[in-house]
Parts: sequence; C-alpha cells; structure tokens
Amino acid sequence: MHARILASLLLLGVVTSLAVRKNDCPAEPINVVRTVRTGTGYFWQPHYAPGGPVDGPGDGHGNGPKNYTGACGEPFDLSAMVACVRPGWKELCGQEVVVWNSVSEAYANVLVADVCETAGPDSTDISCNDIVISSPAFSKIGGDIVTGIVPEGVKWRKASGYGH
Repeated sequence: MHARILASLLLLGVVTSLAVRKNDCPAEPINVVRTVRTGTGYFWQPHYAPGGPVDGPGDGHGNGPKNYTGACGEPFDLSAMVACVRPGWKELCGQEVVVWNSVSEAYANVLVADVCETAGPDSTDISCNDIVISSPAFSKIGGDIVTGIVPEGVKWRKASGYGH
C-alpha cells in the first residue's frame, strides 16, 4: 500500500514538472538593470519555407520581407540592431538591452523586437538566458557567421544608458 502511494506521488511530481510551461523564465525581475543573463548569442536568420517564400523576417538586404512585425507588435527590419528573446521575457518588448561577448566584452545595444523559442537553421531551442540578435549586432560582438553563435557566449541585461 505504501509503495503504491509513494509511486503515485512520484508520478504526480514528474507530471507536474513536465506541465511547467516552456515559456516560463526565472521569476527574477528582468527590469532590474543589474540582472545579468549569461547564455548563448544566436544569429537571427530568416526562416525559409521549404520550396517556398520566406516565412519569417527578412534581413534588410533583399532576402525576405524588409519589414516584419513580430510578437512585440512593432514593425522592424533585421538590418537594424534588434533582438529576439524567450516569450517569458516579453515584458522587454520595445526596450533596449545591452549584449556583450563574454570574453572580448565587445558589446551592442539592441532593441527587443520579437520573442522566439528557437534559433538558427536547425531551429535549436533557446533557453531563458539565450538571446537571438540581428546581423549588425552579431557581427559587432564577434559572432561566428558559419556556426551562427557567439563562440565565447554572451551576457546581456536591460540597458541602463551606460555601456555594459
């Protein structure tokens, strides 16, 4: 009898943990300027539908639509300094964040223009600490265009008006 109760409780715990929404991010307030996230910086690439037209944002250089309206509701162009964050950070829409290379400390200020759960041509799942950035910002902080990531990793936080 006790074994059944214990098994039921364990199963309930597993089901509950699996039911946690994928979009949830830490409960810490992201609007606190000193909160720094450490994660992977991804190159924001247009999404192409197999055998068809672009199904997502363009890059501002004739590859896909010049303007795209994402989950933040404002049109943007990927030739601008913009970023995409996890849906759990949607409150950052329209706000500026500073992203920097964890090793070289090269940085870029970007505007959060969209939310996303995946990045890159392989649609890699991103975590709450990851950020997807447009080409100008990606190049500025030393991203590797071949791999689509910043090899050294990135740190990012809400911009405060002074460097990083």
